[in-house]
Amino acid sequence: IATRSYTIAVMKARSEKSYHLESTVMDQVYSFLSDEELQSRFDKITEAVRLTRGQVLESTKKNILKAYYHADCGGETASAHEAWATNEELVSVKDNSCPQNPKARWNLSLSNNDLSQRLKKWAPTGAQKITQLKSITNSGRVRVAQVEMTWDHGGSKKIEASIFREALGFFDFKSTQFKILNIGDDWRFDGRGFGHGVGLCQWGSRYLGQQGLEYRKILEHYFPKAQLKILDGTMLGFVNQKPL
Repeated sequence: IATRSYTIAVMKARSEKSYHLESTVMDQVYSFLSDEELQSRFDKITEAVRLTRGQVLESTKKNILKAYYHADCGGETASAHEAWATNEELVSVKDNSCPQNPKARWNLSLSNNDLSQRLKKWAPTGAQKITQLKSITNSGRVRVAQVEMTWDHGGSKKIEASIFREALGFFDFKSTQFKILNIGDDWRFDGRGFGHGVGLCQWGSRYLGQQGLEYRKILEHYFPKAQLKILDGTMLGFVNQKPL
């Protein structure tokens, strides 16, 4: 349902383009699977599509919600405003179920030269080397909001944590929940979670489903401002709400 909602919302937004979705982390990642593994997963996927046919999430503005999702929120999802400074009505929720991910914690070590090269786009004229990194976190939040970079020859620059993560590589630098350590001439980043953290946590929802939680309750947990409806206009409501 989240995938269907996200896809339809993006298709409408890109109606004038020659494509709808990218097959990367920018939209929905597609990767090669063996015939055996594909068949095993495909049967489950088609059954889920059939059982939820036409069901989507609707925003308070009565639009189909761009229902983002990610691998692992690290214990707390991010709001869309926190992640990208947008006004989309996706709020942060606590999620104690996602640490089931066996790779919930990650680290990345880079030499100063490697780090400086990856971030050279933001270097002031004449600067060659980063001398200091500082993470900036908003009050009461677990995710880094900005990173301040200081270069040799003086000069500093603040960039959004999401941009910093993209510059270092989405798959190497897994989330914006991280701490910075300077070890000699190297830099180490210790973090939690995987992905932008907005919307539905896949590891968390997997665990909740295994515990027997009904799918509408899972969606309500991650998208508390949304309503569940069928594309023909029928409102389903969430489990603890009266259907409209």
